[in-house]
Amino acid sequence: MDVHGLICHRDVATGIICYKSLVQNSQEKLGLILHDDGSLTEEDIAILQSSLPIKKVFLKKEADSILAELLSRYPACSSYRKKHPYGIKIFDIPLLEKNDVLAYCDSDLFFFKPFKGLFSFPDPKTNIILMYNAGDEGYCLRPWHFFFYPKLQLVSKANAGIMCLRKKYFDLDLVEWFLGHNWPLKFLFLYEQTFWAFLAARIGGALYNPAQIMFPIKKELIYLASGQSPEALALHFLGGMKEYVKKYLSHYTNLKFNIPLPKSKRYPVRN
Repeated sequence: MDVHGLICHRDVATGIICYKSLVQNSQEKLGLILHDDGSLTEEDIAILQSSLPIKKVFLKKEADSILAELLSRYPACSSYRKKHPYGIKIFDIPLLEKNDVLAYCDSDLFFFKPFKGLFSFPDPKTNIILMYNAGDEGYCLRPWHFFFYPKLQLVSKANAGIMCLRKKYFDLDLVEWFLGHNWPLKFLFLYEQTFWAFLAARIGGALYNPAQIMFPIKKELIYLASGQSPEALALHFLGGMKEYVKKYLSHYTNLKFNIPLPKSKRYPVRN
C-alpha cells in the first residue's frame, strides 16, 4: 500500500525518523509518496530517498502544473491551494492517488509497536477514518456558523494527522462549496482539517482508537525521557514536541544522522 505524506525542509530529519517507524512497524508492505511544500532542496530529496522506501516525491513545481488544470473550474479551491500549504493535503494527495483507498500520515507521528490493518476500514459503512483529538475542537468554524447553516455537521474532535479514505467519496464540488464560504481568515490553517471532519459527517466516518494513536501527554513524555516506550501504538508530536523525536526516538529506528537535525471508534456528530 502507498502512504502519502506532506513534508517541508524544516522537518526532513523528523520525517525520516517517523516514517521509518511507520514502515518498520507495519506488518504489511508500505511505500511512501511524499509531497513537497515548496521548501525541499535537492539535498533533502536525496537524503529522504536514501533513508526511506519512497516511490515518488512530488515536487511543488511539478504538482502546481498538474493541479492548475484539475482545479481550473474551482476558483475557491485554487485560491486556497495557493494561500496555504495544507491545500496540498486537500487537493494534491487525493487527486494524485491512483488507487481506490487513500492512506495519509503526517511526518510527525512516531510508531512504537508492530501493527496491521492501520489503513483499512472496520465495516462497509465507514468511508473515512481520522485521528481523535482529545483537546479542543480544532476547526475554523465558530458556534454561530451552525446557526446560519443548520444542516452543517462535523465529526467532533477529529484530527487529520493520519487518515484513510475511500477515494470515490472525495468530491471537488463539495470542497468548492465549503471553501467558498467566508470562514474566519485567522483560522485559515484549520480549513483543511475542518473540511475532513465535514466530509466524515456526510459519508460515514470513524476515529482511530484514542488510546492507540494520540497526542503525547506528560506521562508519555516522561516515559520517553527515561528510555521507556509509551503504552500507545503511536504518538503525534506537534510543534515544539518534535524536539522529543530527534532527541529520544532516533535509536528506535537505528538511524544516525550526519546532518544537522533541523482499532476504530465510531464518531460523534456535532450539529
